[in-house]
Amino acid sequence: MSVKFWYLVEDLLIMKNFKVRYCTLFMACAAVAVGSTVGSGATLSLDHKGRISSDLANELVPVWSGDAFVSILSNQTASPTIISFDAHGNQLQPLVFTVPGSRVVDVNGWARGSDGNTVVCGQAYDDQGRGAGFISIVTQSQGARTIRVNPHVPYRCALDAEGGIWSVGLELINGVEHAKGVDFSHGVLRHYDSTGKLMASFVPRQTLTKMSVATWGFLSTARDRVGWYSGPMSGPGSHYTEVSSSGEVREYADIPLGAHEGVTGLALTDDGSTFVSTWDNSNRTWRLFQLGGTTSVWSPTQIPADLANQKWLSIYGGSGESVALQEDRFAFVTLKVAR
Repeated sequence: MSVKFWYLVEDLLIMKNFKVRYCTLFMACAAVAVGSTVGSGATLSLDHKGRISSDLANELVPVWSGDAFVSILSNQTASPTIISFDAHGNQLQPLVFTVPGSRVVDVNGWARGSDGNTVVCGQAYDDQGRGAGFISIVTQSQGARTIRVNPHVPYRCALDAEGGIWSVGLELINGVEHAKGVDFSHGVLRHYDSTGKLMASFVPRQTLTKMSVATWGFLSTARDRVGWYSGPMSGPGSHYTEVSSSGEVREYADIPLGAHEGVTGLALTDDGSTFVSTWDNSNRTWRLFQLGGTTSVWSPTQIPADLANQKWLSIYGGSGESVALQEDRFAFVTLKVAR
């Protein structure tokens, strides 16, 4: 019915098709600099450590955004549940949502905004198995407000500081990209206002080499920009694009990855920094890269002694001036960013 991800525990970053990480692999990988200065002048310092207060085994890995860890339970049912945890790992009130007229809702992406609203996106299927793309804004007080975006099928979504909606995806008709009505000149990265009106699109589909570039990756927002890491999953050739609040598209040099190294997480912070975590499957090593400040080049950071003994670390996301990383199964570290 939908595009699936299956991670192999013994071979991280080897996937079949493309979707979101699962908590059975709650051991992805990154390096982090605590109390050290990275290439662009930003400094990361340890804020606190904690554990998520719920067993999310076999569920989707949370995203850190809007000062909360957010995940999805009961995906691919008529009524998925948004489950969230605060910065100390305490569970917040869950949100159950539906898409009107749908028998099955398949969530591809989700994120929380600074106002506490949650955006979810994916495909919803009716009784005849016909699927269509959707984006829903879910709140505790007003429930879900769904935006029909067909033929656009979003795989990643995020909310900006003004309540605007961002998504990355493909145009598909009955699950087919090369179908009548699909326009490859349309952008895969899209911006909607808070009411769901399409404001702009960026990165035309015809500029991408393959479908998976738009169905995998990470989408994150900060105070004045949105960042999209598109992939590929591993090896040289990864690509990162930012769009400013004024609509300026910024293209950056490729991240200097090894042949078997892949990006495992993305975080944007309000000070202008961008971080990605990586894992090299050939030698079981991890790194953190940063972009921002006075440089437009990705700079690797040396692993500090504070976290050097951690076997697995991976970026969950960014929120305000903090970055959250997975430390081990259900444990996390939050870091403060300063200049």
